[in-house]
Amino acid sequence: MQRIIIIFIIVSINSFLIAQQLDSLDVRLMQLEYSIFLQKNDSAKKSLKYQKINLCILNQNYHRAYEEIQKVIDSQEKDTLIRRWLLWDKTLLAYLNDDVFQAYQNYNNYINYTKDSSISSLIMGWLIYQDLEFEDSNMFEMAILKRDSSFQKIFSLKRHKENDSKYKLAKISSWILPGMGMFILGYPIKGINALIINAAWEVGVIVLIQHQLFFNAAFLGLTWGVQKFYMGNVRLTKKIIRYKQSQNIQDIKKHQHTVLKDVLIKYPLALNLLQK
Repeated sequence: MQRIIIIFIIVSINSFLIAQQLDSLDVRLMQLEYSIFLQKNDSAKKSLKYQKINLCILNQNYHRAYEEIQKVIDSQEKDTLIRRWLLWDKTLLAYLNDDVFQAYQNYNNYINYTKDSSISSLIMGWLIYQDLEFEDSNMFEMAILKRDSSFQKIFSLKRHKENDSKYKLAKISSWILPGMGMFILGYPIKGINALIINAAWEVGVIVLIQHQLFFNAAFLGLTWGVQKFYMGNVRLTKKIIRYKQSQNIQDIKKHQHTVLKDVLIKYPLALNLLQK
């Protein structure tokens, strides 16, 4: 009982301290915003805006930092170094906030202004272009590999085409012989069930025809046999293929992220504080 009370006290204190820190950040941001409102000098206003962005970055509040940096017009910054940092931070913050298309636009603005061909810049471009599934990501891969061949471990983890022929064969087989597609995909029990069910309704149709129950045979064959069981076998095969393709992609991405984490430790993509 005493242990539970101690844990409760510790958690409560930590929650209070975290809340205080958050409140402290909000208060400081409000103070800076008020100073911006009172300030008449444009240069001083800009400096205060940069202070707000820096404060959010230092507190690792990247969502708020992204909101604040979007309010800044980079073309109005005359200092070339600050403008360079500003364009980079806009790109990276957009990417960190899953606004990938905006990150793409910001990155192009950054490259047009800086002509930066450093490996960090290339990695940033590759991440953005890859997420947007642009073919130009291959150009970044080639440029990065010229600088560091260790990236080959990441680029070689692209989705492989080796299973495509297997999936195509499974689709075709499901049309020719019900259940065969599932056999090929590694689901023998489902394949046997599909084969038995389809064989059963076909036998049922034959029996009805032999007894000259043509209407019943047509009804069973077209509504239940073809639509439900035969086409159901085809639809299930396609569903299994989509599932396996999705799992394959997830496995590759998981492995890729693990390798990418190690690479980004070597070449960190860091935010810049907007000050000299």
